[in-house]
Amino acid sequence: MSQDQPRFDTILNALIEEFSGDGCEILTAEGELYARIVVEEPDRSTVMMDLNLNTLARQIDRRMQ
Repeated sequence: MSQDQPRFDTILNALIEEFSGDGCEILTAEGELYARIVVEEPDRSTVMMDLNLNTLARQIDRRMQ
């Protein structure tokens, strides 16, 4: 973790890297970041969920305190 970067930001950046690395689209809505989880099928794509990465990062940060 960088000394000049808050732990929350480090966690959020790691989540963005992980989800985008897995092929999830990263979206922004109302100032929050979301990872869009999509199931690809031969004839269509189905959005399963939009996971709020800010909320997940806050939860992880809170558990690490």
